[in-house]
Amino acid sequence: MPAFSEVDVANPDESHPLSATGLPAAGENLALAGRCALMGLFLLISLVPFNFLQFIKIKAGGSEIPFYYPILAGLALTAFVLALGVRLPSSRQTALMTFLLALGPFLSAAAKHRLGISHSLAMFTLLGPMTVFSTTRVFRKTSHILFSIEVLAAVGVLIAGLGIMEALIHRNILYHTVFTLENYYYKEVLTNRGGISSTIGHALPLGAYLVLLLPLPLALRDKMSPAASYLCFSVILIAILMTLTRSSLIASVLVFMALLGGVGKGSRVSVLMITGLSLILFLLVSRSLARVVNQQGESQNEPLLILFEQRLNPLDLQREIFDSHRGASYKLAFRSIHLHPLMGVGFGNYPAIYKEVHVPGVESDIPTPDNQFLRWVVENGLIGLGLFAAFWTWFIARWLAVRNRAAGSAANALLPFLLLGMGGFLVNLMALDGFFWLATNYAFWLMTGLALALIQIGETEPA
Repeated sequence: MPAFSEVDVANPDESHPLSATGLPAAGENLALAGRCALMGLFLLISLVPFNFLQFIKIKAGGSEIPFYYPILAGLALTAFVLALGVRLPSSRQTALMTFLLALGPFLSAAAKHRLGISHSLAMFTLLGPMTVFSTTRVFRKTSHILFSIEVLAAVGVLIAGLGIMEALIHRNILYHTVFTLENYYYKEVLTNRGGISSTIGHALPLGAYLVLLLPLPLALRDKMSPAASYLCFSVILIAILMTLTRSSLIASVLVFMALLGGVGKGSRVSVLMITGLSLILFLLVSRSLARVVNQQGESQNEPLLILFEQRLNPLDLQREIFDSHRGASYKLAFRSIHLHPLMGVGFGNYPAIYKEVHVPGVESDIPTPDNQFLRWVVENGLIGLGLFAAFWTWFIARWLAVRNRAAGSAANALLPFLLLGMGGFLVNLMALDGFFWLATNYAFWLMTGLALALIQIGETEPA
């Protein structure tokens, strides 16, 4: 595999069939509108703090849902309809696999007679498999994908910057100024764990979201100045550290090691230097200026570094794994799988198993195992797990098939950075049910679609 830095992505080659598309004017217009809908949805979900607004409900189908669900669903459905209007070859296989990805949750929901009321299932399908399908059809040029990576990286830096500011001024401006101090985050989360939340609303999904975007600034070294790309990388990395989430730290280390193995020798030195400087700056700021806040949004005396050290304490980590809600959730999950092996308990119905399965140590007021893979198996059963595995097996097989084709192309130069972010995010899912947070779920599947679009472009390039 070539070093990441060997290809100039500032001027991608658009000479091959899928990059040039050859679509009629109407098709190009539909694809453009679809790209605008998908990227607009990304900006909306990432920058608007919907997690703060969950208490504003509307009635739908006899139940209440957050008011923003129809807005987000409408944008995703619009992108899907537009993508259907783009007539392109070689799309049936992608359509089939994304259909199978969505089929598992639908089968489990139908088997448990909850299909009609599962709003979480509808949102996952629209922002997940349907987004993957839409993205692969409307992003047909490397230049379009490169621009989308620029947008993703810029938003990641902005959200990370807001999080760093939150640590420096000792309060989340959105929570403390705009919203009431009775907010769940102030009353329960900050008092127990600390960590920044930015626009995402919680430290755990914020850390996973930033890990997903962490490698993207380095994909733009030839598009912007290297110094600017390394600075953006540093801002995101420091914000990840300030979330105080161990899973995000572990995922960041793995992404960092993969970057060192993939970039050229000159870039390897730069990555080492900017990472080292970021760590030093984090330690200095966390020991002096950065603080945590209490329930009243007031600065406490303990520096952020004290909490960071506590989170890395081996005894605390051991307790978290073997003697905590998260550890007990493994036992609950295995018992539930034994009771509902094939279809699971239904997508979004994990909290219901507390009434059926009792395991000491599991806190009934925490409706998640904090592990997306466990939750996926419990809710969707072995059939859902098999379909999920089939999708990713197909994805990896397609990637391996094109990895060595036209190794000097811009498409193959961009792809590793997307895959690194996605891999880091999947590591994070072992400590987070990331498919049930709007920002993490949508950003991950959008990047999956972009990666598949690059693979499709690579498949048309000469060997």
